[in-house]
Amino acid sequence: MDKRSKKILYIIIGEYLKMPLPVGSKQVAEKYGLSASSIRSWMVPLEKNGYLKRVYSSSGRIPTDKALRFYINELLEAQDVIFRKRERIKN
Repeated sequence: MDKRSKKILYIIIGEYLKMPLPVGSKQVAEKYGLSASSIRSWMVPLEKNGYLKRVYSSSGRIPTDKALRFYINELLEAQDVIFRKRERIKN
């Protein structure tokens, strides 16, 4: 997954975790200063690859189980890196 798609996915997951409702492109655009049309175009491949899904045809998207597992795995990997660096510093 490229950096831009990952960033959009993380934003959508973050917004969804704050309030478990579909996240729309306009909502993300207003909050993060991005273009709503660009966000929609970045959402399309995320949806096609199974990371996002629409609840209703005109609603925003919600992260799928696949997206949440990806997000958690990324956090765990980052945590492992931090722990390894900490151990190297101690030694």
